[in-house]
Amino acid sequence: RVDYAAQTLSQRVASVIRSVAMLSDKLPQSSLFTAEFCEFFNTLFDIFNSQGANENEYKAGICRNGKAMKFLLEAKHKLNPVRYLGNRYTNNLPCIIGWKNNVSLYSNLESEFNISRLYIHNCTQDSIEIFFSIIRAGGENIDNPLALEFLAEYRKVAVDSLLCNIV
Repeated sequence: RVDYAAQTLSQRVASVIRSVAMLSDKLPQSSLFTAEFCEFFNTLFDIFNSQGANENEYKAGICRNGKAMKFLLEAKHKLNPVRYLGNRYTNNLPCIIGWKNNVSLYSNLESEFNISRLYIHNCTQDSIEIFFSIIRAGGENIDNPLALEFLAEYRKVAVDSLLCNIV
């Protein structure tokens, strides 16, 4: 479910990881990369759920020279090397393709179509909802899969998408 992904890849989770890693020895310093990963996707979720005026500039829509536009331009470069470890066909995974396509599309809107501000709340939610519904359906409709159950279903979806492209 998208709400679980948004809760997991959130600013709050990133802050907790950072705090525990910095203030104790319970987490290694390398966990800061996980915090950065969570913050990155939290910002993407904020941008793609923008609905109008908001104190958080990322939630206020994409506008020329705004923070959201600058973030999307940087995100294009950060998403390119994203890979599913152990699988050389990772660029065929629908969720990775969806994020890359959406970031590219929306980061080019102003320059290509002279759109000065855009609220994209309902434009991109469907792809990730479909992905998580496929994961849930494959796992016998488990709403809260364990990490290993999720990974097994994720692998199955990845293999299925590869086989569909071959046939």
